[in-house]
Amino acid sequence: MNAPDDDLLDTSDFYLFVKTNSKLFPPQIQPGPSDPTKGTKFILAGNTTTKSQCAVLISAPIACQRAPGSLQFKYWLYNEAKIEVLILKLSTRRNRLRIILRPHTECYFIRAFNDRCKVEIPEITEPFRIGIRAHGLKDSALGSLVMITDIEYKAEICLEPKLSKIFGAQTIPPSFVTSYPITAAELSCIDYNTTCRWSNSLSSLAEWKIGWNRQRWKEIFETESKPTGSFFYQYVDSITQKPYSLLQSELVPCTSTVTTFTFRYWLQAGTQVQVCTVTASNVIISCVYLNEIAMPGPISIDIDVPTEEPFRFVFELINFDHSTFGLVVIDDMQFIGLLCHEITIPPTTTIDPLQIKQLFALQPYPNLLIDSIPTLNCDFNRNTCPQWENDGHWLLGTIPYDDSMMSSSSIKGTNFYRNFLNF
Repeated sequence: MNAPDDDLLDTSDFYLFVKTNSKLFPPQIQPGPSDPTKGTKFILAGNTTTKSQCAVLISAPIACQRAPGSLQFKYWLYNEAKIEVLILKLSTRRNRLRIILRPHTECYFIRAFNDRCKVEIPEITEPFRIGIRAHGLKDSALGSLVMITDIEYKAEICLEPKLSKIFGAQTIPPSFVTSYPITAAELSCIDYNTTCRWSNSLSSLAEWKIGWNRQRWKEIFETESKPTGSFFYQYVDSITQKPYSLLQSELVPCTSTVTTFTFRYWLQAGTQVQVCTVTASNVIISCVYLNEIAMPGPISIDIDVPTEEPFRFVFELINFDHSTFGLVVIDDMQFIGLLCHEITIPPTTTIDPLQIKQLFALQPYPNLLIDSIPTLNCDFNRNTCPQWENDGHWLLGTIPYDDSMMSSSSIKGTNFYRNFLNF
């Protein structure tokens, strides 16, 4: 296909050309054979402008090339037109081509008759495209042109990018319709297990995966903070076709309390991700954009009021730096709150009097009143405070030394005077 015009490497286009007769090519068009058969198809780029023009033909995306390979094709040049082979990437900046390698190309006008352009391409570990560039297309009087046919590329290529499984590649099981209702606890996924109700929104080459390997973590994210246990991640690059899969929760039928969703995250530089709440018909309710400055978080998303409308959480990778790759990691997802069908049993506030009597070692309080004590001050630790009269309903007790019962160490073991009825 023709590369997009960028006014630098590419200012023109290639066109399909079909030889419709048996005439020989003139000797000014070299070095390919002069007698292609009738019906032979070529691609042709040419121009008659004063300013030199250029056209780039680019291949389909290639994930990587595992070992040295080769590219060869038949070519014809006319009137100082030139040709070269490039290894390219499409840059996100104004959709311009970025050269990552210029293999040695010796494909000139003065070559042996019937010469084929042959270029050696070394091992390439990142996604790329091969470009064949015609340049020096000019001359307002005679014009100039390049013709190409019979392109052959021989190499051992990757079927998927090497980094796509960098953290491991356990597949996230698909979502299944179950007969039992979802619970709030199943929306939490601190360390992945079969109870986590999260899945991919669609099957694609850009699916979310479950990872656990963190050997190259610092090299990629340049941070010491890491996930604990397993985690979710998504990798995309310039050859990954859209749409990208979303990481989505099961549909939440409704909530009966204020709820909070929290998680931690890590982003490759230039990767843009958002987390949204959406309706059952995928209408966006609200979104939060994740940024590199705040990572790893945690991020908290509050749903301030109970809702009767079903919704779900989704993580979406929306853009990345196409000159490298996009990578997002999500970990420690926690959902705090109650769904509308979940019932809580409030803790009992009734205290058994018999347990209180045993716990505080209650004893009868002597009913002995002494009138001659000059003060009414009393803390029950030195004596039984005989200047205070007992009406028969008060007992003497001691605060226990049990940490589960008392939080303040300053009152443990202290005597007190308490009114208990019906003993």
